[in-house]
Amino acid sequence: MMYDTFLYSFRTLIYKMLFLICFDLIMITLNNSQANLNDMSIGNRSKDTLMSVSDDIQRSPTLYHQVKIRDDIMTIISLKNSPLVFTASPTRSLQSLYVTDAADYLKNISGFTAIRNGGVNNEPVFRGMFGSRIRILMDNGEILGACFSHMDPISAYISPETFDILNVIKGPQTVLWGPVASGATLQFERYNPCFDKSKVQLRSNLMIGANNKVDRNIDSIIGSKYGYLRLIGNLSQSDDYYDGHKHRVHSAWYKWNADAILSLNLREDIHLEISLGQGNGNANYAVRSMDGLCFARESYGIKVETTDIIKKLDKIELQAWHNYVSHIMADTLPYVTGLSCKNCCGFNNDIENNVDRLIWGARGVATTQWDNIKCYSGADVQVNKHREHVQSCFNWEKDIVSQDIGIFTELIANSLSSKRFIGGTRLEYSVVNFNNFSKYKRYSIIYPAGFLRYEDNVNPLLSYYVGVGTSFRFPDYWELFSNRFSQNINSSIENVLELKPEKVVQIDIGANFQHLQTNGWISSYAGYIRDFILCGYYNDYIPYNGGINHTENINAKICGTEIGLNYQFNDYWRAESNMSWSWGINADNNCSLPKIPPLEGKVICQWIKGCYSITALWRFAFPQSNNLFISPAPVTYKNTLLHARENYNTSGFGILSTHLAWTNSQFYKFSIGVDNLLNHNYREYFNLYMHKRLGYPTGTLMYEPGRIWWIKLGIVL
Repeated sequence: MMYDTFLYSFRTLIYKMLFLICFDLIMITLNNSQANLNDMSIGNRSKDTLMSVSDDIQRSPTLYHQVKIRDDIMTIISLKNSPLVFTASPTRSLQSLYVTDAADYLKNISGFTAIRNGGVNNEPVFRGMFGSRIRILMDNGEILGACFSHMDPISAYISPETFDILNVIKGPQTVLWGPVASGATLQFERYNPCFDKSKVQLRSNLMIGANNKVDRNIDSIIGSKYGYLRLIGNLSQSDDYYDGHKHRVHSAWYKWNADAILSLNLREDIHLEISLGQGNGNANYAVRSMDGLCFARESYGIKVETTDIIKKLDKIELQAWHNYVSHIMADTLPYVTGLSCKNCCGFNNDIENNVDRLIWGARGVATTQWDNIKCYSGADVQVNKHREHVQSCFNWEKDIVSQDIGIFTELIANSLSSKRFIGGTRLEYSVVNFNNFSKYKRYSIIYPAGFLRYEDNVNPLLSYYVGVGTSFRFPDYWELFSNRFSQNINSSIENVLELKPEKVVQIDIGANFQHLQTNGWISSYAGYIRDFILCGYYNDYIPYNGGINHTENINAKICGTEIGLNYQFNDYWRAESNMSWSWGINADNNCSLPKIPPLEGKVICQWIKGCYSITALWRFAFPQSNNLFISPAPVTYKNTLLHARENYNTSGFGILSTHLAWTNSQFYKFSIGVDNLLNHNYREYFNLYMHKRLGYPTGTLMYEPGRIWWIKLGIVL
């Protein structure tokens, strides 16, 4: 009942927001102010000037620089992409526009794959790493799921099209954003415009597609020289999809998000930003014993920024955030055969299960400049509380509370005009308090992290970097709790903290080159992971809740590369291609690590003339086999995702998608496309079994959607 009230009240708020925006739009039209609309708008920015929300990410002059566009709006940052830091705009995707969640968007980026639950809320994987090995930030604050078996991954709470910028920092090559992630640091951000005069902007789009899919997005800014108010709304839904053989897959979903940002220029050099947001939804899962009835989110944030303080002190930024998620699971089918539905995510309940997570944090950063040296120094703190609702006593029970406190410094030293050194160090203090299990009530550890990178622009056509980074990763919530499912549970509880933190040393190298109509890039890495946390289940015991029975530390070796090549044939034709390859091995027994994706890539061809464009995308993946070590113990190893169960032999595939775009003016854009044009029946390597509660035979694998058509209309004013 609480969530019904919550959903109804916020839907009402969305309708009020939409009414206000429509009213403003009518007033603009009546006042004949379209002359002012020729300036840069939210969704109609130049292809060469994508913008970021915070100039904290200006740490590398190779990647970013300041720029001003026109008289009434100033962009904060214009980006220059690099092999190390990939930057894109989720609102302007060259590839398929049929995106269901953050993981679906990320898998279009070289190096990313996804583990599917059904139609939505999929788990992102980068270079074979996932979970807490990838740190995902939403407007610089972290958000995590609550379910014991990852039924609500981060993608359940992030709608990519409501953000302006995605930054992917590969490997342990930054210390600015909390505990250093060994895989990558992802930032979903909204840019921060400055207005010289009063102005209203609006970006809205509507997409309809196969399986009754409907996406509605609206994004408006009301701004002046004193600040701005930004209102964002998103509503998306779809029915079950059909695979290439016309088999229906239990995968329908519905979700909505609403966010508001108020930015005030208190003085010329002092800026205040307040943000709040909510969202919710539900999703059917083909591979789980239950469906997700609630994915509620509440987000609040405040940021104060002051610039030009003294001669050497450029900026001080103070920020605090609060992210709360609540997840409810239940069997939504009227009849279930051959399965008890009382088992899900680690605890029992007759009807439904409810878990939640609260994350709040604060961060302070000071930016100083001495001649050719720029320094970012600061501290951050984050508190993470997880609870489960016990219906027997109608009460919430807190099971774990963790806290991370870090201090960091990152330097950029320009030795010459074309050469620079970038390095950083971080000291982290992590504390975990256990409430419901383990003989240890409190456990704490202090650990360091850092990196050093050299960048060189050999000439305007060639640049490269070489970096080395190290990080410690404290066992995350899911790894600490995995032993709850063990057959010898008492012993596992006592030894839960025998897991050691992962220690990573990784070398990252890359280059970017350009010659005439050709430009390309390469990004490679090689690393050694000491005490890699490996999880598994007993071969003769496969629980429906996907629980892990065995967790241990091993030593691992990893390496891989991503490579891309672009070619401009003439004024109308261009081609883009990329490929990614990952490799990982258990150094203790020379067997492959799980969750290492196959070699895969993409080829994109595009024709542009005037207001028309045609794009074709061919995504391919090579066959993958023998990627899982079957222990004589007998233990089958997995890699922390509690529910994931790979198929050990996967055929390769090639999927062709295409779309046509037509821009009538700078205000309207129409797109129509087809994904999986040839209706190929295929499955990803990271695959799960269809759950037998849906009537599928044991061992049936989930296949991807067949041919999907979509139509999208966008308006920018």
